[in-house]
This record gives sequence, C-alpha cells and structure tokens, in this order.
Amino acid sequence: MFVAELRQEVCLQAQEREGPGGEGLTVLALDAVRDIARRCAVQPREVEICALQEEVIPLRYQRSIGSIGTDGQLTLLQSTVAVVGAGGLGGVVCEILARTGVGELVIIDGDEYDESNLNRQIHSTEQNLKQKKVDSSKERAAQINSSVSVRARDTMLSECNAECLLDGVDVVVDCLDSIPDRFLVERACARQRVPMVHGAVAGMMGQILTIYPGDVGLRALYGEEGNRRHGVEISFGNLGTVVTTVAALQSQEVVKIITGVGAAVRNRVLFLDLVSGDVHGVDVGN
Repeated sequence: MFVAELRQEVCLQAQEREGPGGEGLTVLALDAVRDIARRCAVQPREVEICALQEEVIPLRYQRSIGSIGTDGQLTLLQSTVAVVGAGGLGGVVCEILARTGVGELVIIDGDEYDESNLNRQIHSTEQNLKQKKVDSSKERAAQINSSVSVRARDTMLSECNAECLLDGVDVVVDCLDSIPDRFLVERACARQRVPMVHGAVAGMMGQILTIYPGDVGLRALYGEEGNRRHGVEISFGNLGTVVTTVAALQSQEVVKIITGVGAAVRNRVLFLDLVSGDVHGVDVGN
C-alpha cells in the first residue's frame, strides 16, 4: 500500500518537459521531491528511486540521463561508495559523486584543515580552518543533494577498523598520500571483494588505476609494499588544477563501475602529464 501511494504521488506531481534535444521528458522537480518525502514520511532518495522506477526523471539528473540512462541513475542512487581521504582528491570526489547522485557516501579521514590546504582542497575555506575534513564534506554534500546520505568517519583507516568501515560498500576510492596506507586500503578491498579506484598527484603529473581483487594493483606502481613512505608528491607539490583533474577521472571510474557504462581503467595505469597535455596508458596486467 505504501509503495502504491508513493508511486501515485510521483505520477501526480510529475511534469512534462522538453529535453535538451527537443524530446519530451517526464520530470520531477526538487520541490515536488521534498513535498512527497514530507507527506509520505520517507527520505528524498526513496522518492527519487521510485520516480526513476516509473521512468520519471528527477530534474536534477536530467543532464545525466543521456549518458547513463535511467537504469544507470537508479543504480547510482542505490549504491554506496567509500572515499578514503577527504583532502585534495577526496574532497573533489565527494563533491562530484554527490552531484552525480551516489546514494550513500562513507567519508573516512581523521584530519582537519590547515592553511596549506587552501590551494587545492575544494571544501577548505579561510573560515573553516581547524574544522574536521569529514564534517565539511558532509555539510557540503547535504547542501548539494539531500538524497545523498553521508557517513562521516572521523578516523584514519587501519587494519583494525577497515572491515567495519568498508562493510557494505560497492566501490572504494583511494584519495591518500601515503603509500603504505594505499596498500592497506588495497588489502581491505581484496578482503571485502570490492574494487578500488586509485589516484595520485605529483606536481603537474597524475595517475589513476582501478583495481579489482586479484589484480596486480599497486605493486605495479610502487613495487613491494613498504619500500617508501610517500610518493614524489611530497617534494613536487600538489596544484589544484591537477588534483581536480585526477579526482574527476577517479569519479568517472566510480560511475563506470557502478553503472556498467564504459570500461574501467583496469590492469592499465593512466598517466597524465598536464605540462605537455599528454595522456599515456600503460598496461600492468596480471
């Protein structure tokens, strides 16, 4: 009875609208989503899921449907993604995934903002220095998309808590700057049987690689675990332009993995040189 009532409300408040290509679309505005959620005592995400199941497009996703379809958007809303590290890469990843409509974000980071973060970390401002990064990212996600729920975990991922923190997630995004910690995340993902999207930045260079359990993974990039503490980004620096570019590519990997639209960059590292504008793919298959 409840589902039927929700569907009825969605159909009653849906509107016909002309799409970007002149096609007719049936859409649901944000005010309608909020109204239905309030009157039916459900979360906005449940309303949007119901709408998509009825081929009614929540208006906020209108420009996404042409790329991933209603099924893809529905799958995103029903998915959970963990972002490990809420700094430069992680902040941008959270921003994009909230706008994309990933239903639940698990944001893991025990750090707080300082002035050195202002050049690249999208959620850091002069007003929130010393604030916990996960809290700022959670607040920002709520401002962007009320259908996205966020579990903010004010801690660093460790061998002891990884299984608990990553339980039930569909994809993990590695946004760290410590090589041993990246290996830790990779091991945790292997145990949880979920893919991990790795990204790193150093100066004008960047790299991404999607790793599924059983892939050669980080050993192809860094050799055996523990040989180095940090990558060359510590000495080469991190520009906001490069960070944003790599984070966008990581976010696209998440969308591809969840929706099945496009092939993930798996067993192949994508290297970006933003000085020359060159992009190289290097096979690292098993």
